Amino acid sequence: METKEFIEMPLLERANYINKLLLTFDEEPLKSAANAVNMSYSAFCKEMRRGGYNYNQSKRQYEKTLSLDEYKNLQSSISNNDRNEEALHFISEHLTEIKELLDISKTQFILDPKVYSTESESVTKSLVVNKEIYGYMQKAVSTFTTKRYFVSKPEIKK
Repeated sequence: METKEFIEMPLLERANYINKLLLTFDEEPLKSAANAVNMSYSAFCKEMRRGGYNYNQSKRQYEKTLSLDEYKNLQSSISNNDRNEEALHFISEHLTEIKELLDISKTQFILDPKVYSTESESVTKSLVVNKEIYGYMQKAVSTFTTKRYFVSKPEIKK
């Protein structure tokens, strides 16, 4: 491609063209791309930075970067309808997961924060419990203690 043709290309079209070209080179992709458009390396890099494009070395691609002011203008120009549409799109894509989370929250046993209070004193008492429920309690206690939820070892009073 001739230099004049490259410089006169619209910025987005030029970035897309160069990004495709960069993927074809294995070694020194920027220098190879500069040679492909008959430009010196430094002039090529300077020209590519025009319009807010920066080279991302890990992706081996040019990306458009926005200043904070440009970003704020873009955000303010997006209408609430577009935002609502985006939210509805997200909900429709993840509806199954949302339903599952709601179902799980309905069946979860939620205890009063007083139950977990570290400020209250513990007491040992005997109580009669359904055997099946006791099995669940043993499993919960063993899970609780193996995950090291205790800040310090509980005192054993004699």
